[in-house]
Amino acid sequence: QKEREEKEAQKLEQEKQAAEQREKERIENEKVLKQQAEEAEKLRKAKQAEMDAKREREKEERARKEKEKKEAERKKREEAIARKKQEAEEKAALEIKLKEEREKREREREAREEEERKLEEERQAKQAEKEREALERAKKQAEEKKRKEEEKAQKDAEARAKAQAERDKKQEQERAAALKKAKKDQEKAAKQAAKQAEQKRLKEMREAQERRQREEDEREANARQLERLKQEEEDILKAEAAYFETLTSAQAKASGVTGSVEDCPFGRKCLLDDCQLGHPLGREVDDEKLAMMIHHQTNSFAAAAAAPPSSAAPGGE
Repeated sequence: QKEREEKEAQKLEQEKQAAEQREKERIENEKVLKQQAEEAEKLRKAKQAEMDAKREREKEERARKEKEKKEAERKKREEAIARKKQEAEEKAALEIKLKEEREKREREREAREEEERKLEEERQAKQAEKEREALERAKKQAEEKKRKEEEKAQKDAEARAKAQAERDKKQEQERAAALKKAKKDQEKAAKQAAKQAEQKRLKEMREAQERRQREEDEREANARQLERLKQEEEDILKAEAAYFETLTSAQAKASGVTGSVEDCPFGRKCLLDDCQLGHPLGREVDDEKLAMMIHHQTNSFAAAAAAPPSSAAPGGE
């Protein structure tokens, strides 16, 4: 991507330099055309000045000649005045002749001047035509060069547009590939997440199974503990029964015992107030509700008390 951006930057810089070069060439051509036009104008002005100077010299020459002629005429008139009267006619005839000659010379001079003027005008017209043709050629050359430059600029613009379209197409393909890859990565991530969720669910199931197994093990352990406690309790009851059996009747009455522990099938578990046996250990049991439930499993206290000792104790347990 960085290399592509650098190439594009270099290409833009080259195009910028080419545009600057074309602009410099256009300015230089305009300067050349302007200089040619200025030189042509200077040449025309120089020719015009030369013609004006020539006309001025001719005018001065005519004035000088006219002045000289007038001076000669004045001298002649003075000489004629000095001459005799008879010479007046000759002078008049001479003046007429001189006048005619002068007029003739004037006409000839005017004819020559007119001819020279026409020739100069023709020459100036030809020169102006040449200059106009040169300007037309220069203008056509400039227009042709400008047209070629515009065509080249159009082609360059089309090439740049084509290259830009290719770059856009390539970028679109890259974006499509990136989107495809992102979609693929998203699907892969979704599958991975589903897999992780499944693994989590299996883990939770295993943990729940292990938890249930632990609870089951704890229940079994508690049951075994309860069984052990019951066994210990039975051993204690047997020891108490053996102890009370050793007591004499007098010792039992003196101690406030109104009946044997065997008369109550539940021994120390009995907690009822209406139990008349009065065995001293009857209120030391911890679980009151269990004791009362066990006590009431029999139909009546009398039936329990009337049962033989050998069968009462096992039934009560």
